[in-house]
Parts: sequence; structure tokens; C-alpha cells
Amino acid sequence: MPKKRNSVDRTKMNILLVTDEMIPGGIARHVTDLANGLLERGHSVIVAATDGPMRSRLDPRIRFIPLHLLASDNQGKNYAGIIVSVWTLRRLVRQNRIDLVHTHKRLSDLIGRVVARWMGVRHVSTCHSLLDGLRFLSRFGDQTITSSDAARDALVHRFGKEPSEVQTIHLGIKPLPRQTAADIVNTKRRIGAGQRRIIASVGRFDQLKDRLTLLRAIHILQREHRMDDCVLVLVGDGPERPMLQNTIRDLGIGLSVIMLDSSENVVDIFNAAEFCVISSIREGGTLYVNLEAASLNKPHVATNVGGIPEFVIDGETGLLVAPKSPEKLAEAISRLMRDPEEVQRLGENAHLRYTKYHDYDRFIEETINVYREVLEKQGRHASVENEVGR
Repeated sequence: MPKKRNSVDRTKMNILLVTDEMIPGGIARHVTDLANGLLERGHSVIVAATDGPMRSRLDPRIRFIPLHLLASDNQGKNYAGIIVSVWTLRRLVRQNRIDLVHTHKRLSDLIGRVVARWMGVRHVSTCHSLLDGLRFLSRFGDQTITSSDAARDALVHRFGKEPSEVQTIHLGIKPLPRQTAADIVNTKRRIGAGQRRIIASVGRFDQLKDRLTLLRAIHILQREHRMDDCVLVLVGDGPERPMLQNTIRDLGIGLSVIMLDSSENVVDIFNAAEFCVISSIREGGTLYVNLEAASLNKPHVATNVGGIPEFVIDGETGLLVAPKSPEKLAEAISRLMRDPEEVQRLGENAHLRYTKYHDYDRFIEETINVYREVLEKQGRHASVENEVGR
């Protein structure tokens, strides 16, 4: 194993960010935002992952190294790519004098841990979700970052991490641009909403997001004539798209739902929406869609799962309901549809919370501080080892 360096230039760090893939989603968004923020502050950044559409969000000055951790045919894990990825990352660390490896998913955590130990550099990991099982694949870093206190508690109490080795850093984003009334009219006309009010639900179409419950809630509202001047706009892609399209047809709610794919400009949709909905059955922490909507004073109706309640505070910054309850979800949506003043109050409070806790610069600087603390600890350990060896 190479000898650890005794000191690191604190004004400039060489950081390697590793994640499984760059397909659209919160983790790839996190990695690209972080990489761009590090570069803006003068640090050297390399991103390594299975290539995908989210790569386009990276500043073109950031070097991207393709890995092969996803199977090309079905997007499942390509475990055969682990060995090749380990050698690729080992070479990167050596050739670019990497100071610290920061990983973002469990497979990446595993190979990042191997490479960091092998090359004598520090390893930070970010846990983005509430984990269940597979502890043998959970090789977290010398320091682990979570995006919610709920995820931090899970690591400490279920995975046995030392409390001092886990730190919560809330996500941070730059606010979305606000559009004019004319822009919003044009968006509604373009997507086929006409003059109807928009309720938006943005995110991947998969089992954990549970859009089926949301569609059943819309069916209840339509049946009771509470969707006459409103339309649900679903934005995303994923394995459940065909099933959701069939459900919309079978429930007879096609006039109350518009489905758009992930290429849609979500800035347009968030600006046009009255409020937004999350129907997930499991989430690790605050979601990017929470923050994007809040940056425009738009609240969420959301399920009371994972770290969502750390941002969507019931009756203060949004409304919370139990998961898998179309009746409760329909009731909460109807409540906001009937009360525009309540929507405005919740939206203003959500914006205040976003500004206070989820500022983009705060997110980047707190992450950099974790890097520096980890590297300072490495320097102290190296000094002790040198003293003992004399």
C-alpha cells in the first residue's frame, strides 16, 4: 500500500466522485451539482460512473470517466464490471494524485472503499436512502454523509455506524427561475391543460414512487366532480409507465391526467403548477422536487415517509398523509384545491424553509468542510505513525 501523504493543500483538493450511473434521478443530480460546485470553488474534480443523460449537467471542464456498473441490456447491476472499475479507479487515483474518493451508491461504496484502502487515500460516502439489509454490500466511508436525519438514524441504529462518523448535510439547490404569467399560459396551452389549474407530480415512474395510489386518488376526485377545473400533470419515465398508462385508461381518468416524459422542462411545469404531490412509499430524505417547488413558493402534498417530513411539515410547509391511502391523498389534494389562500401560505413557508436550510452554497461548503476534516484526521494519523516509527 502506498504511504499516506503527510499533508494536503487545503486551498485545492483533488476529488474523485463515483456513482453507479448517470441516469435521471436524485443521486445523479446530487453528484453533478456537487461536482460543479467543487469546480466553481477551485477544486479539481473527476466524475466516474456508467454513462447516461445526467452527464450533460456536468460543467464541460469536468473530466468524466465511464464505468460499466450497469448492464447495457436491462440497466440492472453489472457485477462483472466491478473488477474492471476497481482497476480503472486505482489508475485514476494514482495518476491524478487524488486526495479523497467520494462515493454515492452501495456498489460504488464497495469499489470506492477497496480503491481508497488500496491506494492509501480517504473515502467519504453519501447515503441517499433508508437502507434495508445487504450489510455485506454496505461499505461506507471513513465519514458518511446523509441528506436527512432519518437516514442518519438508520445508519447508526440499524447498521452500527458510530454517531461521530455520520453527518447530515441537507440538499441544496439554486432557485428555479420564475416565469411570467404569459409564459405560464403558453405552457398550459403547449401541454394541453388549457385554462385548468395544474397539480404536478414530478419524478421517476417506479414502484417506490407509487403513482398508482395517486391515480386512484384522482379517480376519487373525478368521480366526485372535484377535478372539473384541474388536471394532474405527471412528469417522468421509468418501468411503470406502461402500467400507469393502462391504469389511466381503465379508471377512465384520461381527461384529468396529462403524462409527460422526462425530457419535459420541469421549470415550466413547476411554474405553472398550483401545488405538487408526492405519493412515495419510501424515501431517504428531502427530495429535489420538494426544493425546486419550494424555491417557487409551491407546497407539496406528500406521504409521511422517510425524511420527507423533515421538509414537508404538516400544516406548515405542506400537507402530509399516510402512504398507500388514495382516500387520504384525495382529501388533502381537495383541501388545497378549495383553498388558494392556504396554498399561498404553505408555499411561502416552504420557500422560507428552503432558503434557511437548503441553500446551494451552504450544501457545497458543508461538504467541503467534511472533506477537510477527513483529510486533517488523515494528516494527524500520519504524523502519529511517523513519530512511532522513529
